Amino acid sequence: MSRPEYAAPAIACTGKHGFATMNLAREVASSMNRRHKDGTLNAYKCPYCGKYHVGNFNKKGKFYGRPE
Repeated sequence: MSRPEYAAPAIACTGKHGFATMNLAREVASSMNRRHKDGTLNAYKCPYCGKYHVGNFNKKGKFYGRPE
């Protein structure tokens, strides 16, 4: 699988919680997926701030972090 194309920093990073570890971000994504039952959220390492966020892919294939 190729590396995803990330959205602009204002969408992919700004205003989202930055987790210190991938494991913690995955736990939060899993919990949110159970709560919302859509299963579309994933943890990812932000190419802009270097922390880990929770987000999903849009229809064009860009990765958009989901605001809290």
